[in-house]
Amino acid sequence: MLKTERLILRPWQENDAERLYELAKHPEVGPPAGWPPHASVEHSREIIRNVLMVAETYAVCQKDGRVVGCAGLKRKGYTDMTDREDECELGYWVGKPFWGQGLIPEAARELLRHAFEDLHMRAVWCGYYDGNEKSHRVQQKLGFVYHHTAHNLDVTLLNEKRTGHTSLLTKRQWEWIQKWKAEENIAYIHGWDFSHIEGRYTEETDFPWDYRKVIGEYLTPETKLLDVDTGGGEFLLSLGHPYENTAATENYAPNVKLCKEALIPIGIDFRQADGTGALPYPDDSFDMVINRHGDFNPREIYRVLKKGGMFVSQQVGAENDRELVELLCGDVPMPFPQQYADTVAEQFLNVGFSVLRKEECFRPIRFYDVGALVWFARVIPWEFPNFSVNTHLESLRNAQRILEDKGCIDGKTHRFLLVTRKT
Repeated sequence: MLKTERLILRPWQENDAERLYELAKHPEVGPPAGWPPHASVEHSREIIRNVLMVAETYAVCQKDGRVVGCAGLKRKGYTDMTDREDECELGYWVGKPFWGQGLIPEAARELLRHAFEDLHMRAVWCGYYDGNEKSHRVQQKLGFVYHHTAHNLDVTLLNEKRTGHTSLLTKRQWEWIQKWKAEENIAYIHGWDFSHIEGRYTEETDFPWDYRKVIGEYLTPETKLLDVDTGGGEFLLSLGHPYENTAATENYAPNVKLCKEALIPIGIDFRQADGTGALPYPDDSFDMVINRHGDFNPREIYRVLKKGGMFVSQQVGAENDRELVELLCGDVPMPFPQQYADTVAEQFLNVGFSVLRKEECFRPIRFYDVGALVWFARVIPWEFPNFSVNTHLESLRNAQRILEDKGCIDGKTHRFLLVTRKT
């Protein structure tokens, strides 16, 4: 017996005949898979005795015991897809009332785990006949890779000839998917901390400027400092500025929690706020506002700065990680197409700032592990919209091929520096 979150997979029993007949008599269930609708309860009982009551063939049941379909692994002697002891064929079907609920993919994922971990299979085959797109989609979701097409196949039970498509999933490919899903499941960022993938990727940060040093050129202990979109406050704290002269804002809920725990107890004036909206401080409150990779509102920054006050920002540019995004997600729109040094500088000029410094650069980013790339993509969903392992398996397999061929997966980061003064 095998179990999943919603299902129990158990051996077939003769007393399942009535339930099997109710499901298998429907003309849209059996014929696409190559067998005729069941004609009676007794017919279903004979199928159970002669076909289904074999090793590794399971009644797929909901947790309340109701049979909803069938799934199994056909080993050597029961399949024409392989004659190897360490390979098998995956087969499945589900009753029409249960279509579209993801039950067969759920059952099949457990069968694949069972095949590779318990039965020590090296590969699992699966097939579908031309036109059976439901079965094709299930195989795609499971990670099967197209292998070959055969024409004029005899479908003996229906006295027909059909075109059949065969796909294959090796243990190595399955293990990749499990690793990728494990990374997906733990993809969470603490503040702005990428230490989880340390050693599995490199990001060159030898920009033409040193953001910390640029801030230091204008910062004194007496400076009233505000950090907009501070993340978890990590960079702000690293500046070592007197806490009584330091303030910060952040609006992302997990980071807000971190800031309340780390910044408020030491005397930093932290307030929850959206960087693009109104800042919760009076006019002319600060000598310097900084912003590292966050949102900002030029008019609000102008308002809270004292005359002659400085805004110093290092920003993520519009083309950041685009090669990686296109590799995994295709040609999706840039999330922040206005993020170029010239465009942002113009916004600050328009509200009364003078621009003292403006620089822009592109630097390499490299991944040495596709799992690290999965984690990376999941923690910055605005760059990788709607990305998931299940929906982007083909892209991930392509990334794995690139990694094995080149030794790494290359992309580019996009950064720019802006230093302005309120005039």
